Amino acid sequence: MKSYLQLIGTPSGDAAVGVMAVFEGRRYLFNVGEGTQRLCIEQKVRLNKLSHVFFTRINWDCVGGVAGMMLSLSDAGNKSICLHGGRNLTHMLAAARHFVFKMLTQVDTNELNEANSQFCDDTLSVEAVIVYPSSSEGYDAAVSSAFGNKAPNGSAGRMQLEEALFLRSVPRLYNLFPNKSDTFYCALALPLAVLPVQENIYRARRNHNEVTRLPSTKRDLAVTSYICQGPTLKGKFFPHKAEPLEVNPGRDYGLLYNGTAIKTASGRVVLPHQVMGPDRPGSFFVIVDCPTEEYIYSLTKNDKFMPHYSWNTNNPIKVMVHLLGPRIELGNEYVNWMRAFGISTQHIIVSPKYNPRPIVFQGSAKALHRLSFLDSNVFKVPYYDNKGIDLSTVPGLPPSTLNGANMLIVEMDPKMKVERSEQKIDFDHNDPNGFVVEGLSKLETYLSLCEKTKPQIVDTLTVEEEVKSGDVRITTLGTGAALPSRYRNVSSTLISIPDKGHILLDAGEGTYGQLFRRFEDDPELSLEDIIMNLRMIFVSHMHADHHLGVSSILLYAEKGLELEPLHVVAPQLYRIWLEEYNECEDMNLERQVKFIVSDTLLWNRHHEAAYKSAMDEYVVQRFTLGLAIAGTVQVIHCPYAFALSLTHTDGWKIVFSGDCRPSQDLIQVGRNATVLIHEATFDSGMEHEAEDRRHSTTSEAVSVANRMQARYVLLTHFSQRYPKIPVFEDAVEQNAPDNEVPIVGIAFDLMSIKLKQLRRLPMFIPALKELYP
Repeated sequence: MKSYLQLIGTPSGDAAVGVMAVFEGRRYLFNVGEGTQRLCIEQKVRLNKLSHVFFTRINWDCVGGVAGMMLSLSDAGNKSICLHGGRNLTHMLAAARHFVFKMLTQVDTNELNEANSQFCDDTLSVEAVIVYPSSSEGYDAAVSSAFGNKAPNGSAGRMQLEEALFLRSVPRLYNLFPNKSDTFYCALALPLAVLPVQENIYRARRNHNEVTRLPSTKRDLAVTSYICQGPTLKGKFFPHKAEPLEVNPGRDYGLLYNGTAIKTASGRVVLPHQVMGPDRPGSFFVIVDCPTEEYIYSLTKNDKFMPHYSWNTNNPIKVMVHLLGPRIELGNEYVNWMRAFGISTQHIIVSPKYNPRPIVFQGSAKALHRLSFLDSNVFKVPYYDNKGIDLSTVPGLPPSTLNGANMLIVEMDPKMKVERSEQKIDFDHNDPNGFVVEGLSKLETYLSLCEKTKPQIVDTLTVEEEVKSGDVRITTLGTGAALPSRYRNVSSTLISIPDKGHILLDAGEGTYGQLFRRFEDDPELSLEDIIMNLRMIFVSHMHADHHLGVSSILLYAEKGLELEPLHVVAPQLYRIWLEEYNECEDMNLERQVKFIVSDTLLWNRHHEAAYKSAMDEYVVQRFTLGLAIAGTVQVIHCPYAFALSLTHTDGWKIVFSGDCRPSQDLIQVGRNATVLIHEATFDSGMEHEAEDRRHSTTSEAVSVANRMQARYVLLTHFSQRYPKIPVFEDAVEQNAPDNEVPIVGIAFDLMSIKLKQLRRLPMFIPALKELYP
């Protein structure tokens, strides 16, 4: 039987860390960090036979991709999935009830603790090794038992029981994560109706302020590693032993191999053990998580690993995958522990400190490389590092130690070997013989048009410098709709105001990774500056593709928000999600985030003068961005969907539509906008489908800009049926006379353009039409 481990992702900056174990087609996944869905699409990882997922921590870097993964599983036809992890796993999933729905896949959870640390099916046996940081003496006793056997006054047990009872009483939540039996999470046998039905917990379409919150929980510092063993392997069949016993090849061989005795033509009974070698115990592999130095001692001294040390076993561990935190050094204590498992164990180091950071989404990077010939200031090749740290420089490491890499395979059976056939060739745009540069040979006409465009850009530089507030920058981080793709990530746009700070307009899953690729080595605007000086995040509505990246931003932004708070403007349900998840992992909401419900800034068409007067005072008090007005507009898309209009004291105005149908209110609020950033999910001519889905077509978006009298319109949020570029030229020509049509631009992922550079957009059109015919 063939079995192997495969690294789905390594900490490359924009990819989630994940490990897949495969046994004859059965798949088991360890950790589902943010961006896993796009990673699987890019690398063509199949999830259709995935049945169990194991989490090492209930932290965002381990669970942030669960929502997207569950939707992918549902689309792939998976009928059921079981999620295994530490305390608060169920709480985390329940907190996502406002944006994970319409699931066709049955989802069950199994919360692990010292009393419930083993899992076994017909293929895999798993032993959970739960450890706590060395600085938390006594804390582990308070939370290690799901039922609070060791907790002071049983508080932890009562809390978990209360939560399970509460969740069990919510019919729609129960249907979201159904269980075939009348038991619910954590193996608690509870009757179907223990508490009164909580009708208002689910999505509260009518009034988000009436949503009942989940019972409080405590954060758990536990980290779970997994010791896993595959199935027992049949012994080898020996034909040379069968032949003297008059066993006929073919069917009789098969029966004996599968454990059935046979009778030969002469009447002799042949038993399987007469022609078979002894069975072999299943192969062991270990997934180790060590997020900080505080866990090294409790991990390396844990008794559950002792039977697997080389001097205690005849079946040594074949593969150990070490998931190390960014500050973990491979020092003596940890290296000596690795060596205890023997020289035959293959060690894989997965660490942001040691691993290279190659381009993962090569389709998108290749497109940006080509666009950089058009204007390298607007289209920049993403940051990457193909080297990492050479592990041979680390003293004392076991000889079989490898640096982790995306799609690296380690086969365990039938023969131990490292396989790299599914790994991509590194993206290297500086290699003249590499595939990136080689592809340019087929783009002679495009490159010629790029050269013709450059003098036009030079001629406009003088005019650009005269544009007031021209250095305000718009970076379209994600420009795809609903699902990520190879070329476009989901929605996010960054507004950068020099000397003031930054604003995120939506932040879909993977937004931090997009920021990393675009700004990690930018000489003018650094990633650190963006994170340290992020002052506002606007979440337009509750669909997951517009906000699942916020959590990573908050976690990375912690240090930069000690002096100035970050304002999150979003629907009330988003606040509930953040606060409920914050109970699982501290995102410093109380210290660093000021939440503003979108309705608070809602434009009033009937009393516009009074609204502006009140808003002037509100904005001055709340924001440090130099804004004069920040107003929301309710739009037609889903309940509590909003657009945003930002007017700055320097005179510029940026309007963001979010997802919506064309809106007369937005046109009125956005009058004379400098830039309208408008969704264009569907191509012109698909108005009926756009109306059904409550989105806009390209021609409708341009029409809104024209009626708004916007100077520029930047189209974004394209359906993934247009993976590279939509059709937009006709939309410009059909909506107004030439002198009234706003300048139209198509947004690409990681495109970064200043207000003064927007006049270049028409110059790009001939080359873009050639590149994307």
